[in-house]
Amino acid sequence: MVRTETGIAEDNCIFKTSFPNEGPTEIWTVIRYEPDQLIEFLRVNEIRTIRYKIELTDNGNGTTSALWTQLITALNDQGNEYMNQVSEGAYQALIKNLERM
Repeated sequence: MVRTETGIAEDNCIFKTSFPNEGPTEIWTVIRYEPDQLIEFLRVNEIRTIRYKIELTDNGNGTTSALWTQLITALNDQGNEYMNQVSEGAYQALIKNLERM
């Protein structure tokens, strides 16, 4: 954690992660948070940025659906190389890991 008032996800919360197979250490900033409805993150490192928007919908039967939207932008040649190497299978594995987190 870099910045938090409550110790959990909240507006303007900032934290770092390190996933060596995905590139350099990253800074995540919560840029929008509506509890039980929506969260948006900006995830940045030296080679790319990713903006995540996760919208939750109550299905009315005790389950919830999540709609993930993301925008990935390479910041340099290394970022372009990284994006060109990500296969559909690797991308799906990454999303499954993020869902668990």
